[in-house]
Amino acid sequence: MQGQKANVQTSLQAIALKAEMQPGYRFQNLFGMINEELLKDSWRFIRKDAAFGIDRVSADEYEQNLDENIHQLVEDLKQKRYRAKLVLRRYIPKGKWQVPPVGASGHPG
Repeated sequence: MQGQKANVQTSLQAIALKAEMQPGYRFQNLFGMINEELLKDSWRFIRKDAAFGIDRVSADEYEQNLDENIHQLVEDLKQKRYRAKLVLRRYIPKGKWQVPPVGASGHPG
């Protein structure tokens, strides 16, 4: 985690610290802090072997056109056109007990 924090913008580190210190604080418009550089840097930390999301797009498929996908995502955020996709919820039984639902979201694209 230490290596990841070194790559994150200082302003985002400050937001993360404030969120940790003041859990009830409501942040206003964080979209302005998201840019292509941040998303491309963040992509390196996504588990590429994770299960498909609700959109059935694998990380490998999304990555084939990564620059354009990220550019379009940032544009959608700036224009306030981005809408998060639904989360596919599944309950995974463990013996006699059921665990809370596992959510699988889709790639933003």
